[in-house]
Amino acid sequence: MDRGLARIGVAVTLAYAAFVTWLVWPKVLGIAGLDLNAIGDFLAGVFGPLSIFWLILGFFQQGHELAQNNESLRRQADELQASVEQQKELIKVSESHHRVMEETARLEQAHMAMSLEPRFSLNFIKSDIVPKGRMFILSLTNAGHAITCVKISLAGHTFEYPMLDSLQAIEIHCPHENVREVVLRPLVQYLNGLEQERSRVFNVYLKKHLVDEIWNVEVEAPNGTPFGNS
Repeated sequence: MDRGLARIGVAVTLAYAAFVTWLVWPKVLGIAGLDLNAIGDFLAGVFGPLSIFWLILGFFQQGHELAQNNESLRRQADELQASVEQQKELIKVSESHHRVMEETARLEQAHMAMSLEPRFSLNFIKSDIVPKGRMFILSLTNAGHAITCVKISLAGHTFEYPMLDSLQAIEIHCPHENVREVVLRPLVQYLNGLEQERSRVFNVYLKKHLVDEIWNVEVEAPNGTPFGNS
């Protein structure tokens, strides 16, 4: 029982006992001459209120214990909720880590794939006058991974090379009519480092100045962005 209720119960019991003693003491000699039924009624009358009082204290004690149990259950529920939230956060962290690992693996795979591809640089070297027009000479340089089975198709002509190593350059000769504006679209087919078939198409725009007779050249990569000028 709660200490406060116990102290109240003891104090009230002692006070009640003192009151009963004070009330009965002058008649204590007369009580001894009563028969057993009368003595039982006397004791029931004396201790009945005290029993009811302790019964009421018991109800208060039960209410206090129920409140403590409810508080304990609430704390357990809060702890369980906190544990659930913590598990959710751990799951989020795990999912985020998994996504980072997947993205890292994807980037590494893409980097590996790019490392097995060539890095082309197509440049205009010069143009020479030939009997049927002009001969345009281009230079194709590979700054990436070595490639094999290289085939270059340009204006109906095909040039084949067994291999184009890293930092190796080859010349492409393309005859064309003697005009002032020329568009060349060389197609480069090859096998990359994994022996996968690949192809690139370049756009080469050549325009001759009317005054100084110098060719202005613009080269575009396969995606259409400027690849290099000369």
